[in-house]
Amino acid sequence: MKETMLDRHMNELRKESYVYNQKLGQCMMQLCFDASLIVLHDTFGFGRERCLRFQDELMKQIEEISEAVLSDTDPDAVYIKEKVDRKLAAIMGDEVVPWEERYAVSLGPARNREQRRAEKKRKKGRR
Repeated sequence: MKETMLDRHMNELRKESYVYNQKLGQCMMQLCFDASLIVLHDTFGFGRERCLRFQDELMKQIEEISEAVLSDTDPDAVYIKEKVDRKLAAIMGDEVVPWEERYAVSLGPARNREQRRAEKKRKKGRR
């Protein structure tokens, strides 16, 4: 099948959008790193060494959690989501927001179904 001019244009737009989203994600990650280090230093008195240790541990957590954010069905991802929610509940108690609300970004059809089910469940619980 021959690629039309519209197809080429749409593919180019997809590529540009992907690159933009990658750059935006990198900027947001850097912003979180910068803000974290400033808060750790100014508010909690962390020095250089403790900030470096914090960054290393933060990167490990981000790498583990990001796999779960991008997957709807992978059993490892489901386990990671449950583990993260349990850890946050132990820290924050009743104030923890469920995974589906914290990561309410549509990344595919399965994610949309998951979000709708979670929303229905929450609404039923409020009645």
